[in-house]
Amino acid sequence: MLRKLASVALILMGLVGCVSVPMGDPQQDLALKAFSAKPDVAGIYIYRNETMGAAVRMDVEVDGKPLGQTGANTYFYTEVSPGKHMVTSKAENTDSLEVDTVAGKLYYIWQEVKMGVLYARTKLHLVTEAEGKKGVLETKLAAPVGYAATAPTRVTLKDGRTYEVETVRGLPVGFANDQIRVLDLGITARSTPGNADVPPFVRVLVAELIAGGQFAVTVTTPLDSSASATLEATGPGRIMLRFFPQADYPRIWEGMDQPGIHWFPFHFAFEEKQSKKRFEFTQWAQMDYSTWKEMRELNEQMKEKYFKK
Repeated sequence: MLRKLASVALILMGLVGCVSVPMGDPQQDLALKAFSAKPDVAGIYIYRNETMGAAVRMDVEVDGKPLGQTGANTYFYTEVSPGKHMVTSKAENTDSLEVDTVAGKLYYIWQEVKMGVLYARTKLHLVTEAEGKKGVLETKLAAPVGYAATAPTRVTLKDGRTYEVETVRGLPVGFANDQIRVLDLGITARSTPGNADVPPFVRVLVAELIAGGQFAVTVTTPLDSSASATLEATGPGRIMLRFFPQADYPRIWEGMDQPGIHWFPFHFAFEEKQSKKRFEFTQWAQMDYSTWKEMRELNEQMKEKYFKK
């Protein structure tokens, strides 16, 4: 029984993440929910109508081209030429689904959220028209790549220092250069038998490490000058770095139980172990009180389900 509970504790880590994703045009959202097909192209809806996973962002690609990121209860719509097309969803894992399309028809793909070991997992399903329409109507249109321009947002931290943060519709922009692309900076949870009262939440960076090599990674934050984490990463490939657990770094997590929107800057320094080449960047995260409350409630529900005596 304890062995089973220990494995469940790992699965619980993949339940929660970032606050949200930029949303699309409300008028376009309304128009797309009329489900009107064009005669010369095929239309594909990719929807995610679950609260499980809270607002973990998941990348969506069509034929290898990024479409955008979904959050909880969001969807995308894209039009393609008749023929076969590959739809890909990326989370802890990567799942792809080939769709053979016909002009003048609409197709519906459900992006399922599944519990993972380090993060949420994903699975794509081609569903019926009735099921697909129902799922889309339960969601809202997410903004595709390039939909909205970035703009600076003035952020004041609890110590009074003010920063200009690049955002898209109020959400932090993921850092990207020729060495790394940040996909998500969120929160995950891990609850274990016998430690149910210990705060389970921890920060997690999900990124595509483009640079090759073995890297030592140092994480710091102006939220707590004494806080520092040393991690390791291997590139190229997708990386997931967990740092600053709530139980060990309470100062970094202060204030999240208060109403409002909360901002969190983290500085990452990557150094390749052999060449000693370095690159650094600061990535911001944002969390609103309602999402944080939902995440805690979901974690309590999971503990009650799996750890009850």
